[in-house]
Amino acid sequence: MAPEAGQQSPSGGRRRRGKNKLGAYSDFWPHYLNWGARHCPWTIEPTLITLYSFFFFLAAKTFRQGIQANLKALFPTASPLQLWTRTYRVFWNFAAVAVDGVRSRENPKIVEWEIDGLAQFEELRRCPTGVIVITAHMGNYDLAGSTFAERFGRTVHAVRAPERNPELHALKKAELEEQERDHYRVIYNEPGNMLGITLTQALQRNEVVAIQADRVLFDVSPTTVGWDENHEIDVPQGPFILSLTTGCPIYPLFMIRRGRCRYRVQIGEPFHCRRTGRDKEADLQRAGRAWVDLLKKTVERHWSQWLVVERNLKPKTKNGA
Repeated sequence: MAPEAGQQSPSGGRRRRGKNKLGAYSDFWPHYLNWGARHCPWTIEPTLITLYSFFFFLAAKTFRQGIQANLKALFPTASPLQLWTRTYRVFWNFAAVAVDGVRSRENPKIVEWEIDGLAQFEELRRCPTGVIVITAHMGNYDLAGSTFAERFGRTVHAVRAPERNPELHALKKAELEEQERDHYRVIYNEPGNMLGITLTQALQRNEVVAIQADRVLFDVSPTTVGWDENHEIDVPQGPFILSLTTGCPIYPLFMIRRGRCRYRVQIGEPFHCRRTGRDKEADLQRAGRAWVDLLKKTVERHWSQWLVVERNLKPKTKNGA
């Protein structure tokens, strides 16, 4: 999505500052939800989530259109009413995950986790080299990162894109600082921070780098991979280049919400991005293909929990992969 006028975006564009207090990127909505979650008893929490989701659904036209476009690609025969209903379900899950985040910051022990793929988890934890974890916008990325950093027994560097709105960015940054631990660090993908060098050095120290790899924002270099016969998706090259450069394995990980403050972590088999010849782009494409195959399988099964609000599934170009 194009940056809005009035404020520098990470890509050098302009963003609007404070013009629409109820817009999709306003800090009004998280402030309202945080206040409600802290003051309402858990017995009326479903009512809070339902009302918040409804009003945010109406106000956040940009998010609504992006989610509907992705759902249309997933469900090409769905009626307009079905698309609107399913879009609202995504908004509802968005709010539920956010409320879980508020609850967990007040009481980290309230969250229950189950792990699907214990063998892969132990393999990841004991890996003698650095590890790249890639995941999707499902569940609570920051909550999972801070929780599992302690179980990994090594430092986890979680990469995040900055928020488009400066007030919202300040709010989110303050929340994340509350979740940082001795073994958990949040790094923003911003101009001038030498992110590639920082992450490479972390992997060389046998640490963990976690990246959400199901959308591309700002100036991040994409790898375009076919989703189905009619659509394609852009995924960030970063994790694949890190694997290509350092030789570290990539572990796919998904977080599925099972209920109030209950999550299942699904860890898949690791893969690498290896140099097979002179065609670096072909190597990146193969790694991207391995990731998108897993992403597609998970999204099709848990579509209501895919919290990507930009249009990610685009019609294929003539030269699309």
